[in-house]
Amino acid sequence: MGIKKSSDIIKYLMDDKFEYAGNTYKLKSLKYFCYNNNRVEELEFLDTSECTDFSNMFKKCDKITLVPTFDTSNCTDFSYMFEGCNALTSVSQLNTSNSTNFSYMFNGCSSLTSIPELDTSNSTNFSYMFSDCSSLTSIPELDTSNSTN
Repeated sequence: MGIKKSSDIIKYLMDDKFEYAGNTYKLKSLKYFCYNNNRVEELEFLDTSECTDFSNMFKKCDKITLVPTFDTSNCTDFSYMFEGCNALTSVSQLNTSNSTNFSYMFNGCSSLTSIPELDTSNSTNFSYMFSDCSSLTSIPELDTSNSTN
């Protein structure tokens, strides 16, 4: 039996990455949460309100087509978050106001057709953010005034 939703992932996580709270997994870090997992198709019940690092969260998750809305208000690093998610077609609104790193965030998302507006006013790194996004038809205006690359 394969992993189909986040409640099935619990046995694949290390104990220090979540706290069980009813039907919700209260995560402390999402770095490499679903990295290179081609079995996860759906995610729900994730309490991400305390997470600061979403880097590599869905990297190479090639079955995920869309990502639900979740709290990203404390995140400072979105680097590689969706890299290689070639089936991903859309992304829900993300609170990116505290992030300083968007490098490779959507790199290789060849099925992605659009992205929501992103607050990039604090970011210094945009390296390869949209590289190999062959289906992306438009990109919202990004504030790159603090970019160092």
